[in-house]
Amino acid sequence: MHFPTMACRIAAHPLKTVFLLALLVRLINLAFLTGNQSFFAETDAFAYWKLGAGLARPESFWSTLLAETDRMPLYPLLLGGIRHIFGDDPRMVAILQAVIDAGTCALIAALGALISPLVGLIAGILAALSVTLIVFSTQILTETASLFLFTLMLLAGARFLRHPTNALAIIAGLAGGIASATRPAVA
Repeated sequence: MHFPTMACRIAAHPLKTVFLLALLVRLINLAFLTGNQSFFAETDAFAYWKLGAGLARPESFWSTLLAETDRMPLYPLLLGGIRHIFGDDPRMVAILQAVIDAGTCALIAALGALISPLVGLIAGILAALSVTLIVFSTQILTETASLFLFTLMLLAGARFLRHPTNALAIIAGLAGGIASATRPAVA
């Protein structure tokens, strides 16, 4: 494949390109991480992981969920589901978060594309290569999930301002509400 053909494909599918670039970068980073300690750089990560363990077991699900008043419920529920399916493997969380974070990069590209397609592509590539996003996508923390939902809210809200529809208003409201159920700073 020669360069003009590849450039035309990238220009024709900027969101797919950004998503795949972001996912590739995150999976490469993930491949270089060894051991489970790589996923627990922050002390909160241990608390979330422990909470997810309690939610993964049917016998302790409700007691764990009802006793937790310090953290918003959505992310621990996600961790509980992953732990229930895959067991005590934080790498599986990081793989899922790599996909979610790649989606965030595509949403950022879509936001930029509201200005122009080139701005969208550049914004998406910068997000895909953002060291902060790459590192946080491997951590057992709420940042990846809440940023995805918050960015979805921003995109739906921006599109609503251009062409108001009930569907966009509902998506923006739900994404913002679910984002705040993930991380209270969103509110």
